[in-house]
Amino acid sequence: MRETFFFGRRSEVSRVVFLGTPHHGSKLSPSFAAREILKFVQLPKKITEAAADLAKENPDIKLRELPVSIDLLAPRAPALEILAARPKPPTVHFHSVLGVAPKSVTWIERMISGDEEPGDGVVPAASARLAGVDSELVVPADHSHVHQHPLAVREVRRVLLEHLRDN
Repeated sequence: MRETFFFGRRSEVSRVVFLGTPHHGSKLSPSFAAREILKFVQLPKKITEAAADLAKENPDIKLRELPVSIDLLAPRAPALEILAARPKPPTVHFHSVLGVAPKSVTWIERMISGDEEPGDGVVPAASARLAGVDSELVVPADHSHVHQHPLAVREVRRVLLEHLRDN
């Protein structure tokens, strides 16, 4: 459980590139479509057994069910906000690439995501932004293609070359 839910600083990490990351959640997460998908998802047996042991050994803990990524990525999810609010380690460089989908995103995609604000169709641009990044690039792409957009690829290459030069 500790490995799954508690994050520690990794000293070997000195640069991070976020690609369409929902730092502050996505309205798609608690949507009807996402909840329907959950009916087909099962947590790994190792984790469910550990949670059962934890509940058994600690009856004061009110553990109804383990959260899954859909729960953890909901807007204003406590765990997500804690991660987003953590100060950036001074020795780590953050770079962010976020997508803003062209207005050609279909009405059904907007209905599923529940978002009318600018973003990649899944992650609103405001959620993908993180304070204190070393660089931020907005590419005209939807969530499924942010990482493939030529400008994003060029930015990742630039960041890697910068990292190579600095180390």
